[in-house]
Amino acid sequence: MIKKSTNPIDVKAEGKSIERKSYKVYSDILNKVFNTVEDLEAAEQEYARQLEERERLRKEKEKQVAELKEKRAARAKEIEDTLKERDALDKKINELVRAFTRDYGSFHWTYKGDTDGDSLFKTFFRLF
Repeated sequence: MIKKSTNPIDVKAEGKSIERKSYKVYSDILNKVFNTVEDLEAAEQEYARQLEERERLRKEKEKQVAELKEKRAARAKEIEDTLKERDALDKKINELVRAFTRDYGSFHWTYKGDTDGDSLFKTFFRLF
């Protein structure tokens, strides 16, 4: 909002009255005084442009955060589903081993590949 002073300021210097005809304009938005209306309008337009830019950046950042949350949730769900599948497979394996052991007395497991003893030993020391 532009407020313009309409009354000239009377200044008394050494008993003489001097009339000043300089006007100042005040911006309620910026809480500043400007010498001309053009300066005020230019400053308020620049301020409005900066606000729009900040708002655009904020919305862009919110959009990125929302996308990252969605990706994280999808990956977390994939892990949870895989863990449920693994739990179901573990239960099935346990049932089969229990039935096999009940029928034949014992069951022997042999680990091969990445999970054999040497690989586990190497993996353990790779961590340190």
